[in-house]
Amino acid sequence: MRLICTGVAMLLALHGAALAQGAFPTRPITLVVGSAPGGGLDTVARVYGEALGNELGQPILVVNRAGAGTTMGAESVARSPADGYTLLLASASLFGGDQYLYKTARYEPKDFLPITRISQAALLLSVNKNSGLTSVADLLAKAKQSPGKYNFSTGGAGTIIHVAAVHFMELAKVQLTHVPYKGGGPSSAALAAGDVHLSFSTAASVKPMVAAGKVDVLAVTSATRFRLEPSYPTIAESGVPGYDISNFFGIFAPANIPPAVAERLYAASVKVLNDPDLKRNLALKGEDAAPSASMAEFREFALREGQRSAALLKQSGAKVD
Repeated sequence: MRLICTGVAMLLALHGAALAQGAFPTRPITLVVGSAPGGGLDTVARVYGEALGNELGQPILVVNRAGAGTTMGAESVARSPADGYTLLLASASLFGGDQYLYKTARYEPKDFLPITRISQAALLLSVNKNSGLTSVADLLAKAKQSPGKYNFSTGGAGTIIHVAAVHFMELAKVQLTHVPYKGGGPSSAALAAGDVHLSFSTAASVKPMVAAGKVDVLAVTSATRFRLEPSYPTIAESGVPGYDISNFFGIFAPANIPPAVAERLYAASVKVLNDPDLKRNLALKGEDAAPSASMAEFREFALREGQRSAALLKQSGAKVD
C-alpha cells in the first residue's frame, strides 16, 4: 500500500508540474535592458514587450539596469532563476565584446539560452549640427589632420556601437576619442547638446535628435543602403571601402529554463514579430523585425556575431575607457 501511495504521489507531482509548465506564464515577466532609458535597446524592449505581454496574457515589465557597457544587466539575468520569468534584451556584445573588455564579467555564452532575434538594422554615423563636419569624406580629412581631436559617443564600451566605431577607425586609419555613456539615450543626448562631435548609434536613439534639427546623419554602417533609411549613403560608399556593421537585438533567457517554457517564449515572440502592426511600430523606430527561423539558428547567429565583435575589438586594441 505504501508503494502504491508513493507512486500516486509522484504521478500527482509530475502532473502538477506539467500543468504549471503548460500554464506559463502565470505572473508578470521581467525584461532586463542593460542601458538607460531612451536608447535603441530600451525602445525596442518596450515596443516588443507590450506586444509579447498581450500575446502571453501577462505584463512584461521592462527594467533598466545600466552600467559597465550593459554587463550589469546581463549578469543579473545570468544569475536569475531559470524559470522564464526573467529575460534579457541584448546584442552581439553579450557573446563577445563583454568578455573581451570586461575581465570581471561573471558570465559566458553558456549561461544564456538564446530565444530569438527580435530586430536587425544598420547603425547611423551622426554628427552634431554645429560640429562643422558635413560628410564622411570631410570627417576623414579633418580627423587625419588632427588625430584625437574629434570625439564620439557610444552607449558603452564593448557594445556593438563601440565595435562599429573601432572598426571605422581601423579601416579608415583615423584616431577619434571615445566618450562612453550608459546607453544610447544619454549618448544621443550628449551629441545633440554638442558635448561630442559625432556618434555611432541606433536609429531609435538618434532619430528624435535629427527631427529636432540638432543632429545630422552622415551615413549608415551596413554594406548596402538600409531599406528603412534609403536616403543615407553607406560608410563604404563614402570613403571607407569594405566597411560593414549591422546591429541586432535578441531575447536571451538564463540557461536551463524548461524546454516547454523556452518554446512558448519563442513561439509567442515569432507570432508578434510577424504581426504587421508590430513590424510597422519597429520600422518607425528604424528597426527591421527579424525573428529567427529557430532557437538553434539564433544561437548560431548570436555566437557568430559575438565572435566577430570580439575579434574586431581585439584587432583594434580597444580598452575600457
